Amino acid sequence: MTPKLVASIVTEIRAQLNDLKEHGATKKHKSRCVPSVKSFAVPRGSAAGQKTIQDDQKRCELRIATYVACHTSVNAVDDLSDIIQDEVGAFKMHRTKCTAVIKSVLAPHFREELREDIGESPYSLYLDETTDISVNKLLCICVKYRSVKHRKFVSTYLGLVELLDCNANGISDAVVAFLREYGLDIKNLVGIATDGASVMVGKNHSVFTLLKELQPSLQLIRCVCHSLDIVANKAMQLLPSSMEYMIRETYNWFAHSAKRQGDYKAVYETLNDGGCPLKFISPSSTRWLVISDCIERILDQEDALKIHFSLVSDAEHCYSFPR
Repeated sequence: MTPKLVASIVTEIRAQLNDLKEHGATKKHKSRCVPSVKSFAVPRGSAAGQKTIQDDQKRCELRIATYVACHTSVNAVDDLSDIIQDEVGAFKMHRTKCTAVIKSVLAPHFREELREDIGESPYSLYLDETTDISVNKLLCICVKYRSVKHRKFVSTYLGLVELLDCNANGISDAVVAFLREYGLDIKNLVGIATDGASVMVGKNHSVFTLLKELQPSLQLIRCVCHSLDIVANKAMQLLPSSMEYMIRETYNWFAHSAKRQGDYKAVYETLNDGGCPLKFISPSSTRWLVISDCIERILDQEDALKIHFSLVSDAEHCYSFPR
């Protein structure tokens, strides 16, 4: 390399941020950043074989990254990569590279594929709020549409949006911005399905009313499970209050005592030829329709429960209610 060529390549600048920014914007620097075709040339006679090896390795990396994204944690790819390298060879991908492949290659590909499949077809959205471990408010969006490719209705995950404000305006603005970014026309939005929170389905000022201003034919579909749970709770109010007391206290009796669980397990195994009893379910108000599972679990173990409580009634100084 001649001194004149070296002088034309080297540029003297001060070690300051402004000088670096100004040099980065120059035409000379941008032209030098363009990769040379010669630097990536493959030696003659081995181009086809080298290309085949690279393509096979890329295909393997994409398949492993897809498997990790669908079935397991990204942390598991470290050991999986070592196993594949020991057995097959010529493979190296740990969690940093796997994460980059999922975020930069697979996610944009499948996202574009989903957007093209939806196209101009009518679609509906499932909306639900959540909070992650860093206490950030998120809005999960799923979509249901008629797929031309699969020739059936498809319900799938669409995206996760971080919310700045959790009021009606903040959520509706986030939905509209997300649809615009995704390339979906809000005029094709047929309906939204959500829970019964007032911020989502209120009559006066809610996410539904704000979206309906943009799409007048928009339909609201309330959560069916939540509606059935309200009906079940109203039906439970017609039953004796002792039933709800029995369900709640049966769970509480065993929940915090290993000794009681052991004593009951011995009784159950004696009556059921060594079978193991299932745990009793808490009647939680946030787990819809769980009251049915609570009652069914108690009825399945009714005989063992009667014997257990009859044995411990004296030792625990329990009051026996008349039948």
